[in-house]
Amino acid sequence: MFKVLIAEDEPLIRKGIIYCTDWARLNCGIPLEASNGEEAAEMIRQHRPDIVLLDVNMPLMDGLDALLSTVQMPSGMPVATVAIDGAANAALLAAQILAVEDAELTAKLRAMRQKQHDAVVEKDRKLVID
Repeated sequence: MFKVLIAEDEPLIRKGIIYCTDWARLNCGIPLEASNGEEAAEMIRQHRPDIVLLDVNMPLMDGLDALLSTVQMPSGMPVATVAIDGAANAALLAAQILAVEDAELTAKLRAMRQKQHDAVVEKDRKLVID
């Protein structure tokens, strides 16, 4: 089971990500929470989560500084960085990472992408016709 940390200073966004995601289905435990960069850095050191969703603009220590502090941790802790904008993108990124080992989730993500693609093609078709 994956260990997840959600680091976000906006409680509504943080709780929204936590409560709107079926963590058990994604093979994740209930996420740990941090409301600022200092808490995030400390929780990363203490709990060594597998996945960290980290807001860049947070009080006390911003997300980038919290991320840099994890790079200075002992070797053996892999760090990958992806810039995202918005809670929906964060949840989608987490789902894509977890889909690597979940065929059902992979199929749902593919279906979602196809639906998005079809919607764009349809809008484009209407622009050409109109």
